[in-house]
Amino acid sequence: MTQIKVQLDNVTYNPATRAFEARAILHDGGERHSFACAISGPITMTFEDAAGRLSRKAFQHFRQMRRAQGVHRPYT
Repeated sequence: MTQIKVQLDNVTYNPATRAFEARAILHDGGERHSFACAISGPITMTFEDAAGRLSRKAFQHFRQMRRAQGVHRPYT
């Protein structure tokens, strides 16, 4: 089983959309996958909560992308 590591970069709050935004970098063995992600939430949300939700969203996006490519490996 491959363990995926999620790294968040440039986490910001966008008041116009009321969302936290970040660049997510997923480390999959020797490969790196980078894309933008965002989650809705109030500005009062703690950084830890926002980072956790952004990481989960990035991981879900990555899994969907891999399934669309026909890669069906178990990830943790």
